[in-house]
Amino acid sequence: MSGEWRLFVAVSLEALAAGPLEAIRTEWGSRLPGLRWVERSNLHLTLRFLGETARERVEPLVRRLERVERPAAGAPVRLAGGGAFPQPARARVIWLGVEAEWLAPLARAVEAAIREAGWPAEERPFQPHLTVARARRGESVDAAGLLEGWQGRLWAAGSVSEFALYRSQLRPAGPLYTVVARFPFR
Repeated sequence: MSGEWRLFVAVSLEALAAGPLEAIRTEWGSRLPGLRWVERSNLHLTLRFLGETARERVEPLVRRLERVERPAAGAPVRLAGGGAFPQPARARVIWLGVEAEWLAPLARAVEAAIREAGWPAEERPFQPHLTVARARRGESVDAAGLLEGWQGRLWAAGSVSEFALYRSQLRPAGPLYTVVARFPFR
């Protein structure tokens, strides 16, 4: 193995979030033309972004992630509320909130496994969110109107049964995410 892969660890939320994403895009897509909406197949909750990684480091990382303590299969999750980074009036990222009791412990366990595999500690605190749109490169949008009424709103509720290690390939048409390894919940 040679070369590098751009990697991240995430929980797919495609099945749960596709409906809310489509409703938001239908209502707001024409009002906020400066946004690029996330493709349905790319809807995920990032547990940890790893970045460019030498391919020979992938297998040892997978072995560490296989040992992570995981919640029971069918772990409940809710999409509720939402917001924007860095702020609604100058949004570069629009997101939905993700709520689950098992989420913070899983994120800590994944972080520990990644550090054991030789990566430095993540400097930013874990903030669970599901990105649904991004402003075009170098731009921002005023999304305050979009976000009015999102506090406390329940978008969807369901369950998930695994997390995965993904490879991200950046392309002009948008990123392509490929599962490198799956880690089913108990």
